[in-house]
Amino acid sequence: MKYFLISLILSVSVWAQSGIDNSLKFEVQASMKKGENFLLSQQNENGSWGLYGGVPAYTALSLTTLAMSPSRDQYSAQMDKAAKYLNQFINPDGSIHDRSEHAYPNYTTSVTLMALFIVDRQKYADVIRKGRRFLVKSQFGPESGVEAGGIGYGSNKTKSDLSNTQYALEALYVTESVDQDGVSPEDVKATREAWAKALEFVERCQSSKENDEKLDIEWKERNYGGFRYSPDRSKADEADKAPYGGMTYAGIKSMIYAKLDKDDPRIKAALEWVKRNYTLDENPGLKLQGHFYYIHTFAKALHAAQIEEVDGENGVKHHWRRDVCRKLLSMQAEEGSWVNTENRWQENNRQLVTAYALMSMYYAMAHQ
Repeated sequence: MKYFLISLILSVSVWAQSGIDNSLKFEVQASMKKGENFLLSQQNENGSWGLYGGVPAYTALSLTTLAMSPSRDQYSAQMDKAAKYLNQFINPDGSIHDRSEHAYPNYTTSVTLMALFIVDRQKYADVIRKGRRFLVKSQFGPESGVEAGGIGYGSNKTKSDLSNTQYALEALYVTESVDQDGVSPEDVKATREAWAKALEFVERCQSSKENDEKLDIEWKERNYGGFRYSPDRSKADEADKAPYGGMTYAGIKSMIYAKLDKDDPRIKAALEWVKRNYTLDENPGLKLQGHFYYIHTFAKALHAAQIEEVDGENGVKHHWRRDVCRKLLSMQAEEGSWVNTENRWQENNRQLVTAYALMSMYYAMAHQ
């Protein structure tokens, strides 16, 4: 199951490489258990997570969190209830979302496909194949201009973005093995073409000489290699097209999934941006807005890229796995949850943010 079947680091050599010692390891294991217990305490009677009887996307993220846990065997009953809840949102077109809300069909389908895959990929193989087909068909075509190759939330048919695109690509990457059986040659071809088109979209989201030729030299030097929300717009506080942390790691992760080598100039340029902006204290470019999304994407991207030490400025080497663990330990509430003081992108919700934080710890404590 690709990187979802991750094992806790145990060998002395790997511990040394990660910068994580036994003391920190035991702290993190206790923290994860507290976080998981909090998440379990928040599950609704119908198996969901979220207000108003449940939110499919929150449920999918929480289910994935429990299914990734080293303690997942203890959570079988809760996971079964969550999967059963999600099953009621499977639609004839392959999407998995609440049709009555008409919101976020692509995003919800992406995170739900990953949840169902890690829970039981054989049981949900047909659902996953149909969901993959839906995501591929949701990709913007060449008539969309700069939006082409990207995927949006689905509620807005005119805008795509790197955030939704990276989730869709992750879902396609994680669930790729289901394409070995029961899919037509046409579907295989369509998926292959979707990857190529998506990579072109991701490239257009990167700050580069070609994409930003009209901007001044100082701006380019500061931002070169980073990624923004979309080719023509950003969520950052600076210039309209400024890259920021969460999207830069989303871009790196997407390029790794698209099978680009770490020595590819596009990835090397992104890692130069990382070198200039390495931090876990904030989401670079947005301060604390989207902080936990940032940490979550940061950990996923570096784990997927099989990078253990990140080059920083002035020759500093950063043990990112250790840094993630220490940062999250410092922010955990006594009850076991995490929450952001900034509410943008719903990060004032403890269920959502605790899922982000726990998955970040899993990646930090894992080795391929």
